[in-house]
Amino acid sequence: MIELRSLRTRAEFAEVFAHGTRWRADYVNVVFLIDGETSADFGPPGVARLGIAVSRRFGNAVQRNTFRRRVRDAVRYSNLPAGGYFISPRRDSDAITFAGLKGDITRLSVEGLRCGLKKVT
Repeated sequence: MIELRSLRTRAEFAEVFAHGTRWRADYVNVVFLIDGETSADFGPPGVARLGIAVSRRFGNAVQRNTFRRRVRDAVRYSNLPAGGYFISPRRDSDAITFAGLKGDITRLSVEGLRCGLKKVT
């Protein structure tokens, strides 16, 4: 199980967006930057830094918070390498299940990272 912390500062988000790889799955859009790819330091080794953005268009506060909790849980139990991750829901995903989110995160760890960190769409 991976240790999970939050992307907190503007600089951390900017580093992930500037140098990260974008990946689109069925339910989420992900931008990820693995430790060691740039001079960015996302904490001690073995720590994943996670940023989640959910617009009000997604639903009410209960739906948005449920999405955030499910994403954190799916990432926590995946085998993603340490680094920075920004995750947001796809606009066309109206009924996201935990199984669907977990499947997307698992595919990211298998396909996205196996392909030499190239874009997987």
